[in-house]
Amino acid sequence: MKLARKYDEGYKKLFSNKQNVAWFLTAIVPEEKLRNVLPDDIEIIATESINKRWQKRNSDMVYRINYKSSFFCLTVEFQSRRDEKMLHRLYEYMHLNQLKNVKEGKIPVVIPIVLYNGTKHWDFCDEFSKIIEHAEDFPEYAQKFKVIFVDIRSIPEDKLLGASNVLAIALYIDQVSDDPNQIIERLLTLKDRVKLNDEQKEELADWLYEVLLKPYGVTEEEAEELFVKSGLGVEEMFSSTAEKVKLGIEREKRKVAKEVAKEVAKEVKIKIARKMLRKGVEENLVAEVTGLSLKKVKELKGEK
Repeated sequence: MKLARKYDEGYKKLFSNKQNVAWFLTAIVPEEKLRNVLPDDIEIIATESINKRWQKRNSDMVYRINYKSSFFCLTVEFQSRRDEKMLHRLYEYMHLNQLKNVKEGKIPVVIPIVLYNGTKHWDFCDEFSKIIEHAEDFPEYAQKFKVIFVDIRSIPEDKLLGASNVLAIALYIDQVSDDPNQIIERLLTLKDRVKLNDEQKEELADWLYEVLLKPYGVTEEEAEELFVKSGLGVEEMFSSTAEKVKLGIEREKRKVAKEVAKEVAKEVKIKIARKMLRKGVEENLVAEVTGLSLKKVKELKGEK
């Protein structure tokens, strides 16, 4: 049972924290040239400022990273499902970014990153030239750039458990997003291991609500009351969230069982209606006996 989760919104908040971004670039992203990026080197660019075409894609994060006497740009695209047009979109974003950041007649390097949390394996093509037909015959003219692809399920667990930031916690939990029972296990594992300051606790509360609690029908008011009641203690936050997820699982099971029972009952009614129609029972009477609509009964009668 996997519910629709607010992946983009939840991660956008975490990637608006420069400490989290610096950790991600230096500890998770497999690019040596990013190993020395510090929080003070990072400037967050509002995607809305790039142009109107990008305003609707408010899940993307764009950064300027100080480099030597200037800067380069970096984009992070949050992706929860495979997208065959991903490279096309990234190419457009990179160009828009370069146009926005022209300096003394020169455009900046743009490093594109895709952070993927989908449950299905994605054999991602990370080189743009590979999707250009005959690029090998016209290498001087074919556009070339590489994409850094990070599948959260490939990140070693110990690297995430050894970090002391909310982004690492979120990635650790989200690695098992398709299994609510494993989510509960990881929440309970974290409660005795994590130490966070007050600002991080607030950040964690936001993420837990957006990604874990909201999909299970917990309102913002309920979540706020839940975390305030726990005094924003880390152990209590994880324990309370795990309990809410448990309740959500049971609620979803009951909902599914009810829907199945309803579907079975409908099929039984249809079988009875077909049998009555074959025996020549009048349509109105069939509808009255089975509880099906007259329109549905007429459809059944018209079947071959």
